[in-house]
Amino acid sequence: MSNRNSREPPLIRVRGLSRIYPEQRGVHSLHFTLHRGEVLVLLGPNGAGKTTTLSMLCTMLAPHGGSIQIAGFDLARSPRQAKRALGYLPDPPPLYPEMTIKQYLGFCARLHGISRRETPAAVATACRLTGLTAVENRLIEHLSRGYRQRAGIAQALVHQPEVVILDEPTAGLDPLEAHRIRALIGELRRDHGILLSTHLLAEAAAIATRVLILDHGHIVHETRLDHPGAAPLRLRLNLGAPPDESRLGTIPGVAAVETLDAGNFLLLAEPGHDPREAIVRAALDYHWKILALAPHHPSLENLFLRVIAGRETA
Repeated sequence: MSNRNSREPPLIRVRGLSRIYPEQRGVHSLHFTLHRGEVLVLLGPNGAGKTTTLSMLCTMLAPHGGSIQIAGFDLARSPRQAKRALGYLPDPPPLYPEMTIKQYLGFCARLHGISRRETPAAVATACRLTGLTAVENRLIEHLSRGYRQRAGIAQALVHQPEVVILDEPTAGLDPLEAHRIRALIGELRRDHGILLSTHLLAEAAAIATRVLILDHGHIVHETRLDHPGAAPLRLRLNLGAPPDESRLGTIPGVAAVETLDAGNFLLLAEPGHDPREAIVRAALDYHWKILALAPHHPSLENLFLRVIAGRETA
């Protein structure tokens, strides 16, 4: 797939990035770029170097070698300019539960150097982009985990950066909340470059336009994916109290159902439709005890297992 903004200079340019630990796995000579309109996913097993890489990009760790450019600014030589173009959501989100969302985002805006006069508009824009306007006056401690995650993304957007970096953005979320966060990321990519890390294959396959597979601190494979939604969505569904296969086929947006084994189904969505929210609602209404719901992308799964297993046996 060609990137519509591939002729623009990259928003992130990493060359030879390294961080070495005496007796631990580090990151070794990474090279990659990120353009506007891309969702670049760092995928790999635990300890592969994903969080270390993000921490260096966000200046939380100093590299031992290599260079990082953010929006054309060298992070070592022009850190203030580079960091203005960067928004970061760590895992877990840096929230203050005793604040309302509006208070918290106002505080974050001021930390980013936004003037007191311009802060209300910046907060309103961040709330609108992340779907928080209706709950902006509620205390963060009273919000669901999904809304708290949205608040974390909003703080990464409040200063209107060009690059948004997300570390495990759907960790710990239920299937419906995770789906909504992925949809939000899909909307944000239109005006930003998105870089995120995950160890979940389904997560990467659902939202990535490009995937870098890391293992032991090295990029061991790079692959470009079709735009999410370009082909009919395939879903793997696991139910504790499943109905007949025919009942699942009546859910809006579901074109076909295949029973894999007891309680496990493969669903094919109608072209251009994403029936996950309808599936979750039906499961709740009819007490089907939903256990798992995720995109089914065997090609990425097979690729990942082949790459990682091949390195382990080499």
